[in-house]
Amino acid sequence: GPWPAALQEGDLPYVPNSWPRDLVVGWQWMGTTTLQDEQFDLNVFDEAFIKGLYEGVPTLPEEEELTVEQYEELSGHVRSLYARVTENEKDIAALQKRPAPTPPPAPPAARKFVIVASGDVAGKWFKREGDLLELNPNFPRVAYQKDGHVLRRFTPDRDWNFIIPDERLYTS
Repeated sequence: GPWPAALQEGDLPYVPNSWPRDLVVGWQWMGTTTLQDEQFDLNVFDEAFIKGLYEGVPTLPEEEELTVEQYEELSGHVRSLYARVTENEKDIAALQKRPAPTPPPAPPAARKFVIVASGDVAGKWFKREGDLLELNPNFPRVAYQKDGHVLRRFTPDRDWNFIIPDERLYTS
């Protein structure tokens, strides 16, 4: 903000003759200074210029003091808000103390399958008939297509020597 400056004759700035003196309203005086890590220019301005900046600016109305009733009402609102904030802080602290939820179990591994081609034998993918039946429990009665639809039903049950082309067999 502005401050009064008592300047001596030697402190006045050099103004080139080509400048109209009435347009020179201020100048930098004593360069830039640093105060609490902030830099400021020390400037000097014509007092009439400074007063002219505030012409036409309405003055703020005088504020009345609060009455005791208004103060008590306002204090009550502040106390209720403070109580709510305190409760929220307690709730947050309680939530932060809770152990982290256990992560959901990993999804089961995708099942791999093969589509039987003409001339294939089950021994190509399975060492024993039990391995085939463990992964394909309905194998003796039903052959499935790639999309899971029934390709063929068997009566009586078939054994692992009888696989048919385009049949889906799970291998894992």
